[in-house]
Amino acid sequence: MEDSVYKLRVLWINASSSWGGAEISSLTMVRSLVDLGFDCRLCAPPGSYVDLRCQEYGIECPPIDIPTLKTNPITTLRSICRFIQSTRALCQSIRPDVIVGHGERTHVYLATLRLTGTLIPQLWCPVQHWQIFRVIYRLIGWVPQRFVVGSNSVRRFYSIPKTVVIPVPFELPVSLGSLNGRLNEKPMGTFVVGIFARLNRVKGIHVLIKAVARLRLENLPVHLLVFGERSSIDPRYADELEMMVEAGGLRECVTFRGFTSEVIDAMRQCDVIVSCSLPRFGGPESFGRTVVEAWVAGVPVIATAVGGPAESVEHGRNGILVPAEDPIALAQSIQLLIENRELASRIANGGRESLPKYDSHHVAKLFGDALADCVHKGFGDL
Repeated sequence: MEDSVYKLRVLWINASSSWGGAEISSLTMVRSLVDLGFDCRLCAPPGSYVDLRCQEYGIECPPIDIPTLKTNPITTLRSICRFIQSTRALCQSIRPDVIVGHGERTHVYLATLRLTGTLIPQLWCPVQHWQIFRVIYRLIGWVPQRFVVGSNSVRRFYSIPKTVVIPVPFELPVSLGSLNGRLNEKPMGTFVVGIFARLNRVKGIHVLIKAVARLRLENLPVHLLVFGERSSIDPRYADELEMMVEAGGLRECVTFRGFTSEVIDAMRQCDVIVSCSLPRFGGPESFGRTVVEAWVAGVPVIATAVGGPAESVEHGRNGILVPAEDPIALAQSIQLLIENRELASRIANGGRESLPKYDSHHVAKLFGDALADCVHKGFGDL
């Protein structure tokens, strides 16, 4: 990458007011781009987690009117008009070389910005991968110069030629240390299974609860910790999980811990981390952030062989892959790690060895190349 690339002015917009893997990725990428010399601003809804973290990290977060989607179409239209006016005014002030849109709502808003004549190159980062978005991107996918996704599975899902695959960035500790013998030395007792995910049906938490129920029938001392908040997209799912636990008599071995911002520390309370996303409720798991976080924590991981985890996990080396929606296979894999601590330790070490490619500064350089490509091409390929 040429030195001149590092002087690019980047306006990054994230319209989400929630806090999850996508928002963490936005912040991590912007911080790493700033460290590389990019001039970045990150816009988010006032008072949102991203906005507050920007203030904490010293990232400039200029105010713009992020639209609020209402059932009243007139109110929604007015909100989008305010977004266009405030964003155009900001662009005239800071004169960005490229605009990055993170998340599907942001992309719809940026499409309206482009239609009103703001000819600034755009790069879009999809987050959700539902069938409806394939249709939406067929309609507005001509707007950005580039799409960036976290896995080849998502690239194939959208089948948009101008898509590049760049891993999700992680701020890795300076020294991870060795895990040799650590898991072997853990005292035998309750085997703690952890899952870290928003309580959304696509995350397959109900499949994991079924697996835990099977293990308890075998009198195996398993306890499941569920870390994650209720989903605004599927709020009833959390209630269904609670009823499932109650009906199965699993209250003593399943605990809902809610949201935690201290993910790595929480993971270290567990003997195995499970990522069991399902493909049938939408597109593929975009990346599988939980997998890499488990590697950082030094905990073995089991993942369903869908989307990003199917690409990052090498079965038997840095994790275990199981078929989606198969509680029997999932229970068998958990039991394997209960009974074979040496295998668990080997897999945890394999995860640590897989981390360098996800280092935030390495990933930011790849992202910087994509930004430079957007600016270089301009609107010539539209």
